[in-house]
Amino acid sequence: MNRLATASALALFTFAPLAGCATLLGQAGAQAEPQGPVSLSPEESVVLSETNLIRKAHGLTVLLADARLVAVARARSRDMVKRGYLEHQTPEGRSSFMIMRDHKIAFNAAGENLGQALSKAAEAPREVVAGWAKAPAQRLNLLAEGFTRVGIGAIRTADGKSVVVTEIFAD
Repeated sequence: MNRLATASALALFTFAPLAGCATLLGQAGAQAEPQGPVSLSPEESVVLSETNLIRKAHGLTVLLADARLVAVARARSRDMVKRGYLEHQTPEGRSSFMIMRDHKIAFNAAGENLGQALSKAAEAPREVVAGWAKAPAQRLNLLAEGFTRVGIGAIRTADGKSVVVTEIFAD
């Protein structure tokens, strides 16, 4: 059984949240450059919509999809599906924050939520966000006041039976 399947098997529900979330504060960086329109997949759009519904319900500003963060989030989810893990660090020990710095993506604070829905249903991305909203660590990222930008990568496994979602937040 690969590490992705192992992480999924630990969940009591169809949603497999990561035990914690990752947040990095105090990264010095330049202001983020404005991005043009971002094309999200239907599953990624659901994650953004559900995230912003939660934020609005708590009186927070909505997050805007950032093309560069979307590219990192998609690459993270794709790598986890391909290599069978669900972790904040790659098997080589690289975090999203390191990858963001490699791509010269400016941020002062950033966070990452990971999840997997074990379902072929179109509701799978909604289940992931609902799971994050109930998990204390992931909820902190969802409701962080300082975050303004987000990147979402929702990648289905080859058999289509589950979707791995990475959501990267930045100020």
